[in-house]
Amino acid sequence: MKLIDYLKSIPGADRAMFAERCGTTLPAAAGREFDLAPREAALYTLLADAPLHIDDLITKCGLTVGEVSATLLRLELKGAVMQLPGKMFAIS
Repeated sequence: MKLIDYLKSIPGADRAMFAERCGTTLPAAAGREFDLAPREAALYTLLADAPLHIDDLITKCGLTVGEVSATLLRLELKGAVMQLPGKMFAIS
């Protein structure tokens, strides 16, 4: 079982709940939408123009290494971003 399938199987874990808790919905590629927390939305916006190295994201957003890493992981699990070779990140 893939992790995303497991997360979807959790009772009550649906898009409406995430939208209510986070209060943010951003359009994504191919007509999809992601419900993003403010910190997730900030990183997503930084990646809108071009892929960035994780160090550049840390510098531009002013968050700690741990905060950026955790936020990028959440964005990956949501399918909003993907990691490229060399610790580069891009919108998926």
